[in-house]
Amino acid sequence: MAMQRRELLIGAGAAIATATAGRALASEHAGHGNHAAKKTRPTPRTIVFDNAIALRALGEMCIAFCLDNIPEDPSLVDCARTAKEMLAVNGAIEQLAAMDSPRLMEVAKATVSVYDNCQKICEKHEAHHKICRQCAKQCAEMKIAIAALT
Repeated sequence: MAMQRRELLIGAGAAIATATAGRALASEHAGHGNHAAKKTRPTPRTIVFDNAIALRALGEMCIAFCLDNIPEDPSLVDCARTAKEMLAVNGAIEQLAAMDSPRLMEVAKATVSVYDNCQKICEKHEAHHKICRQCAKQCAEMKIAIAALT
């Protein structure tokens, strides 16, 4: 029962983070709260921002999951460490994207290897753990979003 509830929370958390991130950013700026109604295309920066928010939620849930399950699967230690590393650089990317920093592209490109490593480690566990599958997918999407910043 606890596992089903955890999987439901993981899926719900990721979906909520992804769905609301763009609207939250737009509503903070005067005159931009109705972009969703106008169906404007998101910019590469907002796509990076939305991915960073989703990855933050997934990374936190991944670490919690790994720590809870290390006794049954000691290989999850590597997964937790990698997610922690990803969260460290992801926070910087999220903040730079939120403030539309001119250095976002430069810093984001330097972090691609961290997202790539996180994806690879998560893929080792994705057949057994839904959170790992989701995190690997989101890391792959972040690499695509970063590539589009050019």
